[in-house]
Formats: sequence, structure tokens, C-alpha cells
Amino acid sequence: RQAHYIGTALSKAMEIISQLSLKEKLAQLQSGSIYVIKDASDSLGNLNFDTLRKYYPYGMGLMNIDFGGCPPEKYARTVNSLKEYNKTLAHPIPIIFIGEGLHGLMGVDATVFPQAIALGCSWDTTLLSKVYAVTANESHARGINMLFSPILDLAREPRFGRIEEMYSEDPYLCGIYGRTAVREFQRGDKSSRRLRMAATLKHFMGHGQMESGRNVACFPGSANDLMNNHSLPFEMCVKAGVACVMPAYNDVCDLPVTANPWLLRDVLRKQFGFRGLIVSDQNAID
Repeated sequence: RQAHYIGTALSKAMEIISQLSLKEKLAQLQSGSIYVIKDASDSLGNLNFDTLRKYYPYGMGLMNIDFGGCPPEKYARTVNSLKEYNKTLAHPIPIIFIGEGLHGLMGVDATVFPQAIALGCSWDTTLLSKVYAVTANESHARGINMLFSPILDLAREPRFGRIEEMYSEDPYLCGIYGRTAVREFQRGDKSSRRLRMAATLKHFMGHGQMESGRNVACFPGSANDLMNNHSLPFEMCVKAGVACVMPAYNDVCDLPVTANPWLLRDVLRKQFGFRGLIVSDQNAID
């Protein structure tokens, strides 16, 4: 049944793609933010469609409204208004609304839990399931359908200023916690096979052990180190059915991960068997 469902969805997607112009296809690869559409919004979050057409005449692929301190009510109105605008387009492909959910939803009036490094010290997947259930529910209530979480980087460089975002230095422990997050985020209606939320693994891979502890610096280790340590939590979460993977900013073996065919094609797609969406980090392609 699952193979039939995937085959049917793929056929429908290919049919839609065949009808899109080049500009419409490029629009689906764009990710916007609240800053881009703020001129189109009133104080309540209702959007002016004429203004939106100046910025997104061919639609948009992803939209992040978390930035800018948007209250929940305005957030939900903005999401609904964008959905209505999307219906006016020639090909109204549903927008993916993204959010950050590492230790609770990153948003005004959302529940804040301890950071990942503290969650990693709990050794309690039942507790983590409850944390991520709240995160998913609060995100879903605002209209978000994709969370950029969990982070599976290994905390092996204490000079790195983002080490608090990581669960542990241990690959297996990171894999267990990441798998817990994926399953809780994506728990949905089995009858319709719809996910409640798409989880996103970050940052594939080597991001937790940067040269000199500098953000986005290169990964100084070997391919052997990468595949024997850093890859395990990602492979575990891919096998758990994660929907999305985000490549890291850093270089691996002198090649940026965002343009690394060995990691993205040979390892992620072929070796791990990942069939979902690959989404770049902010400005990584630029």
C-alpha cells in the first residue's frame, strides 16, 4: 500500500511539474520570510494581494513567519491570507510554512523548553516525546507544516558557540533523541497517510566539529571520521522516515555540502535510502 501511495503521489507531482513554466518552477525553490511581505500586511496580518503579486507573482515554495516577533493570532491570519492568495495563482501549489522547533517553537508566546544540550542530559525519550508533542501542536495551531528540527550535530568542539543546540557528543544517543523528535513531529493520521508536521534533520553533516570552533568553517576531520561517527544519527532518522534533510554550511573534503554529490547523492540518497526533500540552510546557495 505504501509503495502504491508513493507511486501515485510521484505521478501526480510529475504531472503538475510538466505544466509549470520555468519561472513557476524557480518560485517553488524560493523561501521567503515575514520581512519580505511586511509591506503587504496590515496590523492584524491580513495581506494585500496586489502587493503580494509584486513580490511573488508566481507563488512561493516555503515561507517563514517566525522572524519579526509575530503574535500567534497575527501569525495564523498571515498563513491563512497567504493560502487565499495562493488560490488565485494559475497553479496553486500549497505553500510549505516553516518554523524552528529545537526546544519548543521559536515564536511569540510559544512554550520554551530547555535547550538541546540539556534535553540530551535527560536520558528520557518519554520526556522528549512530550516536549516535541507540545512543539508540534503549537506549530500546527499557527499553520506551520515543517519544522527545522532536530539538530543531529555532534557536540565535539567546545569552542563552537552553537554547541548548546546539540544533544550530545555520542552518535548513538543523538540518533535516539533525533528519532524521537522525528516520530513525534510527524505523528499523523494513518488513515489518510498525512503527516502532522515534516521534521528536518540538521545539519548534514559535520557541522558540530568545525575548524577552530568557528561557525560555518570547514569540517577538519577525515571521511572515515565523518562516516563512522557523524553519519549515524542521520542514518537512524532517515530509517525512521524523516521527511526533510538540511545540508550543512561547511565544506567536507574541500567541497561545500550543499553542492557535494558524494554526500547528498551517494550517501544520503543511495546508501541511506532517503527519498524526501533536501532544503538548503539560509543563504547557503547564495
